[in-house]
Amino acid sequence: MKSKIYYLFALLLFFAAVGGSANARAMQDSQPDKQTLIDSLKLIVDLLEKKDYDTVEQYFYLPPNFKPEMFDVLLARKVISRDGVLAIEKGGQFGTVNLIFGEKRAATKVSDVKAPVEECYAMVMEQNDRNCEVVVHWTEGRFKIVDIERLGSMVSADVVVAEEIEVAAWPSGKEPSKKLLLDSLAVLLHHIESGHYEQAKSRVYVPDDFPAAKFKQTIERKELSADGITVMRQIGKYGTAVEVFGAERAKHFAERVNVPVEECFAVIGVQDEEGETMAHWKDGKFKFLRADDIGKLRLLKSETDPDSSGKPEGAGAKEPPK
Repeated sequence: MKSKIYYLFALLLFFAAVGGSANARAMQDSQPDKQTLIDSLKLIVDLLEKKDYDTVEQYFYLPPNFKPEMFDVLLARKVISRDGVLAIEKGGQFGTVNLIFGEKRAATKVSDVKAPVEECYAMVMEQNDRNCEVVVHWTEGRFKIVDIERLGSMVSADVVVAEEIEVAAWPSGKEPSKKLLLDSLAVLLHHIESGHYEQAKSRVYVPDDFPAAKFKQTIERKELSADGITVMRQIGKYGTAVEVFGAERAKHFAERVNVPVEECFAVIGVQDEEGETMAHWKDGKFKFLRADDIGKLRLLKSETDPDSSGKPEGAGAKEPPK
């Protein structure tokens, strides 16, 4: 039986002409493990969003005469999505196709591409009444997609937490605190990691014409990370911005965005003087003025410690990182 994604692409060939190809682009990772697959899926989403179809073509088994522009359907029909990859990264089961599907179904899954079943892997996930699966072939030091089904319909637990906090906000009259400030910072990080840049922008003091997509640079430059937020929770010094930064420095940051310094709070790390954040408390919420070098902080606990998560409390907050 043909895979669904293969049929989806084959159907489009009735309406398209022959397309070109490009040189293959290999992943740096060299092991057929879960993290390598997740990294590959994230790269595929990036390439699809950039419409770099010639490159993304190298990560798929495709029907003859496939035209790269047909990759549009993958995002449009939610075959794959950024949120879906985040979801399966947290809650997906990875293994050989034989382990995931059993020998008979595994052989069927990879028969169309004539890949040796012992070189094929899969990742599956169930979420409420939905499920998704990814089938891949490990070849030439990278994963090549055999089939993807419903990955784009999955929702990341991190995004759910972020959206729940975003919608609920906080009860009026609740006092600012270290926990609340760092929970707010974790929500900001979730929005950035999920590609929800406009939502991230609403939580930070930036000019109106600031390109929201630039927020991903906060992770690339190690200004923010989940591990860094965890360290801030463990050992960060919290207080008013004046108490943490001193009157002159706190006033300087507050005046840059024209907010009262007495309404600002901050947390600073103590590892080699790295890691600091400052936020304005208004209408029961924190809005950030500063987040600097937090991604450079080092975890003090084992990554398997359930309390080492940098996520806000709530659904999924207790799940140790994988």
